[in-house]
Amino acid sequence: MADDEGRTAAFTFIWTIENCPILLSPKGIESPEFYVDCLENTRWHLEIRNVDQEYLVYFIHRNKDNCFDPVTITFELSFIAPDGSPISSERHQKQFIHGNCFSYMLPSKDVFVSRKTEFLSNDTLSLRCRMWEVNSDVALYNLCFARTRLGLERRTIIWCVRRFSTLRPGRDDVYQVLLTEARPSSLNMTLSVNKVDDEEEWVVVKFLKHSDTNFLHFIYEMSVMDITGKKHFAKKSRILLTACDRHAQLFPKCKLLEDRELFLPYDVLCLRCEFEIGCGVVWNERENYVRLTTVGPISETWRLI
Repeated sequence: MADDEGRTAAFTFIWTIENCPILLSPKGIESPEFYVDCLENTRWHLEIRNVDQEYLVYFIHRNKDNCFDPVTITFELSFIAPDGSPISSERHQKQFIHGNCFSYMLPSKDVFVSRKTEFLSNDTLSLRCRMWEVNSDVALYNLCFARTRLGLERRTIIWCVRRFSTLRPGRDDVYQVLLTEARPSSLNMTLSVNKVDDEEEWVVVKFLKHSDTNFLHFIYEMSVMDITGKKHFAKKSRILLTACDRHAQLFPKCKLLEDRELFLPYDVLCLRCEFEIGCGVVWNERENYVRLTTVGPISETWRLI
Protein backbone atom coordinates (compact mmCIF):
# COMPACT_ATOMS: atom_id res chain seq x y z
CA MET A 1 0.00 0.00 0.00
CA ALA A 2 2.93 2.32 0.54
CA ASP A 3 3.59 2.22 -3.22
CA ASP A 4 0.22 3.92 -3.77
CA GLU A 5 0.92 6.93 -1.55
CA GLY A 6 2.34 9.11 -4.31
CA ARG A 7 0.02 8.01 -7.09
CA THR A 8 -3.09 9.85 -8.19
CA ALA A 9 -6.15 7.72 -7.51
CA ALA A 10 -7.43 5.83 -10.53
CA PHE A 11 -10.94 6.67 -9.39
CA THR A 12 -12.38 9.33 -7.08
CA PHE A 13 -16.01 9.45 -5.92
CA ILE A 14 -17.29 12.53 -4.06
CA TRP A 15 -20.66 12.18 -2.34
CA THR A 16 -22.44 15.18 -0.80
CA ILE A 17 -25.40 14.75 1.55
CA GLU A 18 -27.54 17.89 1.78
CA ASN A 19 -29.97 18.99 4.51
CA CYS A 20 -28.04 17.03 7.11
CA PRO A 21 -27.69 19.21 10.27
CA ILE A 22 -28.00 15.90 12.10
CA LEU A 23 -28.62 12.45 10.67
CA LEU A 24 -32.35 11.87 11.28
CA SER A 25 -32.95 9.22 8.66
CA PRO A 26 -34.42 6.16 10.45
CA LYS A 27 -32.51 3.89 8.08
CA GLY A 28 -29.07 3.91 6.54
CA ILE A 29 -28.41 6.29 3.65
CA GLU A 30 -26.94 4.74 0.51
CA SER A 31 -25.12 6.66 -2.18
CA PRO A 32 -25.99 6.25 -5.86
CA GLU A 33 -24.19 3.30 -7.41
CA PHE A 34 -20.94 4.11 -9.20
CA TYR A 35 -18.86 1.99 -11.55
CA VAL A 36 -15.08 1.94 -11.92
CA ASP A 37 -14.14 1.01 -15.48
CA CYS A 38 -10.41 1.02 -14.72
CA LEU A 39 -11.03 -1.65 -12.06
CA GLU A 40 -12.66 -4.22 -14.34
CA ASN A 41 -15.95 -2.27 -14.53
CA THR A 42 -16.80 -3.15 -10.96
CA ARG A 43 -19.79 -1.49 -9.28
CA TRP A 44 -19.88 0.02 -5.80
CA HIS A 45 -21.79 2.20 -3.38
CA LEU A 46 -21.19 3.94 -0.03
CA GLU A 47 -23.48 3.96 2.98
CA ILE A 48 -23.82 5.94 6.22
CA ARG A 49 -25.75 4.95 9.34
CA ASN A 50 -26.25 6.56 12.73
CA VAL A 51 -25.98 3.65 15.17
CA ASP A 52 -27.67 4.08 18.57
CA GLN A 53 -27.26 7.86 18.16
CA GLU A 54 -23.65 7.36 19.29
CA TYR A 55 -21.61 6.52 16.20
CA LEU A 56 -21.66 7.51 12.56
CA VAL A 57 -20.78 4.30 10.72
CA TYR A 58 -19.76 4.50 7.06
CA PHE A 59 -19.36 1.63 4.61
CA ILE A 60 -17.92 0.79 1.22
CA HIS A 61 -19.86 -1.95 -0.60
CA ARG A 62 -19.04 -3.89 -3.72
CA ASN A 63 -22.23 -4.50 -5.71
CA LYS A 64 -23.12 -7.31 -8.06
CA ASP A 65 -21.47 -6.78 -11.46
CA ASN A 66 -20.15 -8.68 -14.49
CA CYS A 67 -16.74 -9.31 -12.95
CA PHE A 68 -17.07 -12.55 -11.02
CA ASP A 69 -13.47 -12.63 -9.75
CA PRO A 70 -12.33 -11.18 -6.42
CA VAL A 71 -10.87 -7.68 -6.81
CA THR A 72 -8.04 -6.39 -4.62
CA ILE A 73 -7.84 -2.61 -4.32
CA THR A 74 -6.40 0.10 -2.16
CA PHE A 75 -9.13 2.51 -1.08
CA GLU A 76 -9.39 5.60 1.07
CA LEU A 77 -12.58 6.92 2.68
CA SER A 78 -12.41 10.53 3.87
CA PHE A 79 -14.85 13.06 5.23
CA ILE A 80 -13.84 16.30 3.57
CA ALA A 81 -14.06 19.93 4.60
CA PRO A 82 -15.67 22.65 2.44
CA ASP A 83 -12.27 23.36 0.85
CA GLY A 84 -11.86 19.67 -0.11
CA SER A 85 -9.20 18.82 2.46
CA PRO A 86 -9.65 15.52 4.35
CA ILE A 87 -10.77 15.75 7.99
CA SER A 88 -10.86 12.08 8.92
CA SER A 89 -9.55 9.26 6.69
CA GLU A 90 -9.35 5.48 6.57
CA ARG A 91 -6.95 3.94 4.02
CA HIS A 92 -6.76 0.17 3.49
CA GLN A 93 -5.98 -2.59 1.01
CA LYS A 94 -8.74 -5.20 0.83
CA GLN A 95 -10.03 -7.97 -1.40
CA PHE A 96 -13.70 -7.72 -2.38
CA ILE A 97 -16.10 -10.28 -3.79
CA HIS A 98 -19.73 -9.57 -4.70
CA GLY A 99 -21.62 -8.31 -1.66
CA ASN A 100 -18.53 -7.58 0.44
CA CYS A 101 -18.41 -4.44 2.55
CA PHE A 102 -16.10 -2.87 5.10
CA SER A 103 -17.16 -0.34 7.73
CA TYR A 104 -15.54 2.34 9.88
CA MET A 105 -16.93 4.72 12.48
CA LEU A 106 -16.72 8.14 14.07
CA PRO A 107 -18.44 9.46 17.22
CA SER A 108 -21.63 11.25 16.12
CA LYS A 109 -20.89 14.12 18.52
CA ASP A 110 -17.62 14.83 16.71
CA VAL A 111 -19.42 15.25 13.40
CA PHE A 112 -22.59 17.06 14.47
CA VAL A 113 -21.57 18.91 17.66
CA SER A 114 -17.96 19.48 18.72
CA ARG A 115 -16.44 19.67 15.19
CA LYS A 116 -19.57 20.60 13.27
CA THR A 117 -17.97 23.60 11.55
CA GLU A 118 -15.26 21.32 10.14
CA PHE A 119 -17.54 18.54 8.90
CA LEU A 120 -20.60 20.52 7.78
CA SER A 121 -20.98 23.45 5.44
CA ASN A 122 -24.50 24.77 4.86
CA ASP A 123 -25.76 21.57 6.54
CA THR A 124 -23.97 19.47 3.91
CA LEU A 125 -21.79 16.46 4.75
CA SER A 126 -19.24 15.27 2.16
CA LEU A 127 -17.60 11.86 1.89
CA ARG A 128 -14.84 11.04 -0.61
CA CYS A 129 -13.80 7.58 -1.79
CA ARG A 130 -10.52 7.11 -3.67
CA MET A 131 -9.46 3.83 -5.29
CA TRP A 132 -6.22 2.45 -6.69
CA GLU A 133 -5.50 -0.79 -8.48
CA VAL A 134 -2.75 -2.47 -6.48
CA ASN A 135 0.78 -1.93 -7.89
CA SER A 136 -0.50 -0.78 -11.26
CA ASP A 137 -0.31 2.53 -13.10
CA VAL A 138 -3.18 3.65 -15.32
CA ALA A 139 -3.47 6.37 -17.93
CA LEU A 140 -7.15 7.05 -17.30
CA TYR A 141 -8.33 8.81 -14.16
CA ASN A 142 -12.04 8.95 -13.41
CA LEU A 143 -13.85 11.42 -11.19
CA CYS A 144 -17.52 10.99 -10.21
CA PHE A 145 -19.83 13.33 -8.27
CA ALA A 146 -23.11 12.34 -6.61
CA ARG A 147 -25.62 14.18 -4.47
CA THR A 148 -28.19 13.02 -1.91
CA ARG A 149 -30.75 15.33 -0.32
CA LEU A 150 -32.54 14.39 2.89
CA GLY A 151 -36.07 15.47 3.70
CA LEU A 152 -36.68 17.26 7.00
CA GLU A 153 -40.12 18.30 8.24
CA ARG A 154 -40.33 20.96 10.94
CA ARG A 155 -43.54 21.33 12.95
CA THR A 156 -44.51 23.50 15.92
CA ILE A 157 -47.77 22.91 17.79
CA ILE A 158 -49.44 24.23 20.93
CA TRP A 159 -50.97 21.39 22.93
CA CYS A 160 -53.61 22.68 25.36
CA VAL A 161 -54.60 20.19 28.05
CA ARG A 162 -57.86 21.32 29.66
CA ARG A 163 -58.90 20.34 33.21
CA PHE A 164 -55.31 19.44 33.92
CA SER A 165 -55.97 18.99 37.65
CA THR A 166 -58.35 16.10 36.90
CA LEU A 167 -55.66 14.02 35.17
CA ARG A 168 -54.90 10.85 37.08
CA PRO A 169 -52.68 7.85 36.34
CA GLY A 170 -54.28 5.88 33.53
CA ARG A 171 -56.24 8.86 32.22
CA ASP A 172 -54.46 10.36 29.22
CA ASP A 173 -54.87 13.38 26.99
CA VAL A 174 -54.31 12.46 23.31
CA TYR A 175 -52.82 14.52 20.47
CA GLN A 176 -52.16 13.61 16.83
CA VAL A 177 -49.63 15.57 14.79
CA LEU A 178 -50.40 15.25 11.08
CA LEU A 179 -47.31 15.17 8.86
CA THR A 180 -47.18 16.22 5.21
CA GLU A 181 -43.84 14.76 4.11
CA ALA A 182 -42.70 12.13 6.61
CA ARG A 183 -43.89 8.54 6.64
CA PRO A 184 -45.79 7.40 8.71
CA SER A 185 -48.05 10.40 8.12
CA SER A 186 -48.81 11.11 11.78
CA LEU A 187 -47.11 11.28 15.15
CA ASN A 188 -49.44 10.19 17.96
CA MET A 189 -48.84 11.23 21.57
CA THR A 190 -50.50 10.96 24.96
CA LEU A 191 -49.93 13.09 28.05
CA SER A 192 -50.48 11.75 31.55
CA VAL A 193 -49.52 12.31 35.16
CA ASN A 194 -47.70 9.30 36.60
CA LYS A 195 -45.76 8.50 39.73
CA VAL A 196 -42.07 7.93 39.09
CA ASP A 197 -40.41 5.32 41.33
CA ASP A 198 -43.64 5.29 43.39
CA GLU A 199 -42.87 8.76 44.67
CA GLU A 200 -43.25 12.12 42.93
CA GLU A 201 -45.85 12.69 40.21
CA TRP A 202 -44.44 13.70 36.84
CA VAL A 203 -45.94 14.94 33.61
CA VAL A 204 -45.12 12.26 31.04
CA VAL A 205 -45.57 12.24 27.26
CA LYS A 206 -45.73 8.91 25.47
CA PHE A 207 -44.96 8.68 21.74
CA LEU A 208 -47.06 5.82 20.42
CA LYS A 209 -45.63 3.05 18.24
CA HIS A 210 -46.74 2.60 14.65
CA SER A 211 -47.80 -0.57 12.91
CA ASP A 212 -46.23 0.88 9.77
CA THR A 213 -42.86 -0.60 8.83
CA ASN A 214 -41.56 2.96 8.30
CA PHE A 215 -40.13 4.37 11.52
CA LEU A 216 -39.95 8.00 12.62
CA HIS A 217 -36.67 9.55 13.72
CA PHE A 218 -37.08 13.00 15.20
CA ILE A 219 -35.86 15.66 17.60
CA TYR A 220 -38.37 17.26 19.93
CA GLU A 221 -38.38 20.16 22.34
CA MET A 222 -41.31 20.54 24.74
CA SER A 223 -41.84 23.39 27.16
CA VAL A 224 -44.60 24.90 29.29
CA MET A 225 -46.01 28.22 28.08
CA ASP A 226 -47.02 30.56 30.87
CA ILE A 227 -49.88 33.05 30.67
CA THR A 228 -47.57 35.59 28.93
CA GLY A 229 -46.36 33.09 26.32
CA LYS A 230 -42.92 32.62 27.87
CA LYS A 231 -41.37 29.12 27.80
CA HIS A 232 -40.38 27.18 30.93
CA PHE A 233 -39.01 23.72 31.83
CA ALA A 234 -37.80 22.99 28.29
CA LYS A 235 -37.02 19.34 27.56
CA LYS A 236 -35.14 18.41 24.38
CA SER A 237 -34.17 14.98 23.10
CA ARG A 238 -33.99 12.69 20.09
CA ILE A 239 -36.29 9.71 19.51
CA LEU A 240 -36.24 6.76 17.13
CA LEU A 241 -39.86 5.59 17.13
CA THR A 242 -39.78 1.92 16.23
CA ALA A 243 -42.14 -0.93 17.09
CA CYS A 244 -42.49 0.13 20.73
CA ASP A 245 -43.73 3.18 22.62
CA ARG A 246 -41.26 5.82 23.82
CA HIS A 247 -41.67 7.87 26.99
CA ALA A 248 -40.45 11.34 27.91
CA GLN A 249 -40.58 12.54 31.53
CA LEU A 250 -41.05 16.29 31.19
CA PHE A 251 -41.21 17.84 34.68
CA PRO A 252 -42.65 17.23 38.16
CA LYS A 253 -46.31 18.17 38.55
CA CYS A 254 -45.50 20.12 41.72
CA LYS A 255 -43.52 22.65 39.63
CA LEU A 256 -46.75 23.71 37.95
CA LEU A 257 -48.73 23.83 41.18
CA GLU A 258 -46.23 26.22 42.76
CA ASP A 259 -47.67 29.02 40.61
CA ARG A 260 -51.02 27.90 39.20
CA GLU A 261 -52.00 31.38 37.98
CA LEU A 262 -48.85 31.58 35.86
CA PHE A 263 -48.63 28.00 34.54
CA LEU A 264 -52.24 26.72 34.77
CA PRO A 265 -54.62 29.61 34.04
CA TYR A 266 -58.21 28.31 34.15
CA ASP A 267 -56.73 24.84 34.81
CA VAL A 268 -55.27 24.66 31.27
CA LEU A 269 -51.74 23.41 30.63
CA CYS A 270 -50.23 24.76 27.41
CA LEU A 271 -47.28 22.87 25.95
CA ARG A 272 -45.23 24.25 23.09
CA CYS A 273 -43.96 21.28 21.06
CA GLU A 274 -41.30 21.72 18.38
CA PHE A 275 -40.31 18.84 16.10
CA GLU A 276 -37.67 18.17 13.46
CA ILE A 277 -38.66 14.92 11.74
CA GLY A 278 -36.50 13.02 9.28
CA CYS A 279 -38.22 12.15 6.00
CA GLY A 280 -35.51 9.96 4.51
CA VAL A 281 -33.98 10.46 1.07
CA VAL A 282 -35.83 12.76 -1.36
CA TRP A 283 -33.10 12.99 -4.02
CA ASN A 284 -30.28 10.56 -4.79
CA GLU A 285 -28.49 10.84 -8.14
CA ARG A 286 -25.09 10.59 -9.78
CA GLU A 287 -24.52 14.01 -11.34
CA ASN A 288 -21.19 14.05 -13.20
CA TYR A 289 -18.64 11.52 -14.40
CA VAL A 290 -15.35 12.91 -15.70
CA ARG A 291 -12.66 10.89 -17.51
CA LEU A 292 -9.13 12.29 -17.63
CA THR A 293 -6.51 10.84 -19.96
CA THR A 294 -3.01 11.80 -18.91
CA VAL A 295 -0.07 12.39 -21.22
CA GLY A 296 3.15 13.10 -19.33
CA PRO A 297 3.34 14.22 -15.69
CA ILE A 298 0.15 14.85 -13.72
CA SER A 299 -0.33 18.41 -12.52
CA GLU A 300 -0.21 19.17 -8.81
CA THR A 301 -3.89 20.17 -8.93
CA TRP A 302 -4.97 16.70 -10.03
CA ARG A 303 -2.62 15.04 -7.55
CA LEU A 304 -4.95 16.30 -4.83
CA ILE A 305 -7.70 14.03 -6.16
